[in-house]
Amino acid sequence: MRYRYRKDDELKDSGVEWLGKIDKDCTRVRIGHICDIGRGRVISNEEILDNIGEYPVYSSQTKDNGVMGYINTFDFEGEYVTWTTDGANAGTVFKRSGKFNCTNVCGTLKNRKDNVNLSYLSYALSIETKPFVRLDINPKLMNNEMANIKVCIPNIGKQEKIANFLDEKTSQFDLIISKKEKLIERLEEAKKSLISEVVTGKVKVVKTDDGYELVKRSSEEMKASGVEWLGEIPKDWDITKLKYIGEAITGLTYSPNDIVDENEGTLVLRSSNVQNGRIVLNDNVYVNMNIPEKLITREGDIIICSRNGSRALIGKNACIGSNDAGKSFGAFMTVFRSKYYEYLNFVFNSHIFKAQSGSFLTSTINQLTIGNLNSFIIAIPNEKEQEIIVKYLCNKTLKYNSIVDKLKEQIEKLKEAKQSLISEAVTGKIEILD
Repeated sequence: MRYRYRKDDELKDSGVEWLGKIDKDCTRVRIGHICDIGRGRVISNEEILDNIGEYPVYSSQTKDNGVMGYINTFDFEGEYVTWTTDGANAGTVFKRSGKFNCTNVCGTLKNRKDNVNLSYLSYALSIETKPFVRLDINPKLMNNEMANIKVCIPNIGKQEKIANFLDEKTSQFDLIISKKEKLIERLEEAKKSLISEVVTGKVKVVKTDDGYELVKRSSEEMKASGVEWLGEIPKDWDITKLKYIGEAITGLTYSPNDIVDENEGTLVLRSSNVQNGRIVLNDNVYVNMNIPEKLITREGDIIICSRNGSRALIGKNACIGSNDAGKSFGAFMTVFRSKYYEYLNFVFNSHIFKAQSGSFLTSTINQLTIGNLNSFIIAIPNEKEQEIIVKYLCNKTLKYNSIVDKLKEQIEKLKEAKQSLISEAVTGKIEILD
């Protein structure tokens, strides 16, 4: 489909600084004036039938466009726009159709009149929700805030033309982004598998003149570990529980009244600050309160997500470097403190959590307790071999991470280009010609 950029005299001031000019024929209308606003409901894990049920259950907490499972009844039928009301994804907008269900972290919009195209509305809202999200302990965009959001509404013909154009163009962006994301998944899995092979002793890191190389151990070098999922380990390695080589510490409990501005308190690391094995400080909470010394991070601490609405995020972790020491960490996080942190950092980024997740993840509990963590079993070599393993894996993971970081930069640029195109289309800065 072809399009052109409108001339200045075809546009008017929107009255919103960040939005700029919009199509002269476009009217800014509040969502509460054109849509009925609803909400999903609490759907228990016991109701979810995975792929056996007939009707999808949508949530913000899962992948695959929010599908968290299926049940045999439905609450909604027809076309709706839904959005995420709570959590890190608050304000994310989706178009839904057919017979389906929504959890209680989803709001719903149904157009009152035929002069609003819901596909168009989903695109228009996608650029408008962010300024309305409340950023407190748990970001929120509730029904009353959604009702006050204004969107550009041209005539129905233009809405349909814009929606069809964006369906085509965004699907092209999404296809490229999806391929890059799948490549990242394969690289991350390859990295994790390599780490797992090394820290379980299945292969040996040997120092050479050119660096290090991996050598498969012979059967004579191995012994039974006595742990089913671990299998055989090197004869000179030990089996131990984490509680014998370090200390697990539950994070800080605080209230909304303790939260202050950046320069007025201590930064509290949360799940959102742990991304891909690294500390990322772009979604921060600060508190002003008495914090025990034990709950102040130290270099070498391994911070772990121990409680989350998404069980896939439990176990994600990062090692605290010198720049991130001196901060605190929230109650849904756990710090493991040990002199063997360099080696354990790789152990925690192997398949150890997946292998032992049955001991703490159930149909109703998404939590890694101190007791569970302390009971984790690992294989551990002597300190000299740990040092060799750490040097080898640091080098290898650096190469993986470099490739992944470049792919993520490309994905972010594609997402920005996609969002820019959506913005230009729904504000009328471009005209769809055919």
